[in-house]
Amino acid sequence: MHFTTILAAATAALASTSSALPAAKGAQQAKAVANVLVIDGTDTRTQTKTPVEIPFGKLTHFDKRVTSLELTGVTVKVEGSQAPDISRVRCRRYRDEYGLQLGSWEFKKGYNADISTTGAAFGWVLCWITD
Repeated sequence: MHFTTILAAATAALASTSSALPAAKGAQQAKAVANVLVIDGTDTRTQTKTPVEIPFGKLTHFDKRVTSLELTGVTVKVEGSQAPDISRVRCRRYRDEYGLQLGSWEFKKGYNADISTTGAAFGWVLCWITD
């Protein structure tokens, strides 16, 4: 019994230490992102719309509720580089952090991902550029 108390205390101490660490030195923002609008609510009078940036090729999570996702644009933050044509950008929502459980159909500019009429957790979104 005493061992489990010590183990629990050690685990809690390590967890609090690891979550208190600062971001890695030199950590940078993504250089190329898909601009996605997170829509929560089906009534246009009361719905909220929150813009988020999804780095290309990286499953990304936000602590938001969502009924629909809309691709609105592309931002490239690399001097001398042009943004890809938005018609080549695709995104998809997943229900898990590993990208194994589909959470929506693929969405693109002009074709939103309708997630839920009552709202759901944001989950994880992956965006990429097609050929």
